[in-house]
Amino acid sequence: MNERAVAELLDKQAITEGLYRYCRSMDRMDKELFRRTFHPDMVAQYTPEHIVRSAEEFIEWMWAHHRRYHNHSHQVSNILIEVNGDEAASESYVHARLTRRLPNGRFELMTAMGRYIDRWEKRDGDWKIAHRRYLHDIMDIREIDDLIPAGISFAVRDPDDITRDPSYEVIDTHTPRKTVD
Repeated sequence: MNERAVAELLDKQAITEGLYRYCRSMDRMDKELFRRTFHPDMVAQYTPEHIVRSAEEFIEWMWAHHRRYHNHSHQVSNILIEVNGDEAASESYVHARLTRRLPNGRFELMTAMGRYIDRWEKRDGDWKIAHRRYLHDIMDIREIDDLIPAGISFAVRDPDDITRDPSYEVIDTHTPRKTVD
């Protein structure tokens, strides 16, 4: 395999890990990790009428929406990436399940499925999203009585509490990793 092909594979892996990092940042409500996924001057469009024009604006918009949920889990799959020098494009499918307690004591379970259409830029050796467009495919919202059996605890959404979320002990998500140029 030639050097160019190896470099492209490394770029694609860095972009794939950026997508995974985004999901983890949302599920842990980890703003620092979120910032490592997007360039500060990024643009995001999640609905036709709502466009955000910076990573900080995007964080505040996403946190306002997601903090009302008790927990959520995001997964990405079917990741396709095309790399062209220091720019790339990707399409990835997202499947998210979100829960929140309702005033009646029951829970709302929402399943959302869609696609992230991302433009990536490699700046200073790091691949980050410069533009994101979310395309919504499926939404299912239902009321349920309970989420988990008695005695089982929910995952924690606090990156500062490693005693309750041991993943932060083994995966160092706050140390930026440079890609190979």
